[in-house]
Amino acid sequence: MTTRDLLAIADTLKNQTDKMFSQPPWQDLLLASLVTTDREHGCLRSAQILRDHSPDFDADKAVFMVMLSVEEIAMRRCDTDAELLRIRAAIAAAEKAAGVGPDDEWEDAPPEVGALYEAIQRRETELEAEVLREYGETELAGLRVNDYDAYLAKREPGRLKIYGPVPELDADIQFYFIVGSAWDTANKNPDQQRLLRAIDAKYGTKEDEDWPDLDDQTPADILELRGKMETHRDQLIAAVLRKRGKTDMADSLEKDSMSFWERYFSGAEKAKTPTNKSETTGSCE
Repeated sequence: MTTRDLLAIADTLKNQTDKMFSQPPWQDLLLASLVTTDREHGCLRSAQILRDHSPDFDADKAVFMVMLSVEEIAMRRCDTDAELLRIRAAIAAAEKAAGVGPDDEWEDAPPEVGALYEAIQRRETELEAEVLREYGETELAGLRVNDYDAYLAKREPGRLKIYGPVPELDADIQFYFIVGSAWDTANKNPDQQRLLRAIDAKYGTKEDEDWPDLDDQTPADILELRGKMETHRDQLIAAVLRKRGKTDMADSLEKDSMSFWERYFSGAEKAKTPTNKSETTGSCE
């Protein structure tokens, strides 16, 4: 649970306790729930007590606070759950055998590995449901397992009341993130890796070092190699975008590469995200 989450929940609790002028028995339970070293447990129990006993407390906020706390408790359990550890070990072994890094996207993972990914999702869902049941939230537990859309629908009203609506992300920034993810995948292609290493060899640069800008003094063999690399890169990115259902973006890259990369770098500037080496070699240079 982030500091922002804690501050938002603390503010919600403070506003509620400020309204209390009497000392009903349940208030003792509320105070006791807050005196704990387990902050997620404390937030969860206090939300339940306020929801069940305080007529002034907003039930939607309480439900959101319960769900948020449950997610954090379940996340902690994921780190030590024997079943999840077994599945992750099997995935790691398969990735190592296939030469796939732990942070890489395995776009064409075999069916047996795909089944392991699905098993992780199922087990994580089960852990959240287990925590909900432990705290008596059987209705929410049933929704979490059987109807995730309905579960999220229960969560959203309280989130809106505590945090407000999520700001709409600028279209160019969305474009930047989508293309950047596809670019990361494209750069893992073995042929693209060979082209990148060949250019590094020409410049005498390392993998994490930027290449010089292209100009009139750039040798013809480097111009040819970088042009070949960029063409291959664009083909790979277009293929990844199509596979991910971003057909319009793939079409725009194939029809007008210059405008495509201008929009990408515009999004990068708006996102104020530092560009890495692969992001300094686009066709818009």
